[in-house]
Amino acid sequence: MMIHKPRMSVKYDRPVDVLHIVVGEPLAYEGDGRPGGIELDYSIDDGVPCGAKVIGLKKYGWPNRLGELAEILSKHLSIDPSILTRDIARHMER
Repeated sequence: MMIHKPRMSVKYDRPVDVLHIVVGEPLAYEGDGRPGGIELDYSIDDGVPCGAKVIGLKKYGWPNRLGELAEILSKHLSIDPSILTRDIARHMER
């Protein structure tokens, strides 16, 4: 039996220092702000977690604490923290 996992896209917008993570297809969402520039996004339609943003990724020192950031985001998005760490690091290098 194959388990379908939703597509995850990660983008780091270097000029404005914002990390964007979207799980599944983009849709209308609302965010819940957390300390450290973290915003957890939820679908407006059904309240299901659908993404996250980190506003001020470098400003708040997250590149030096990617494991910690990945743990926070993985609890929200139900994605393995090692995958988040890898993908965030990869997109920061671009």
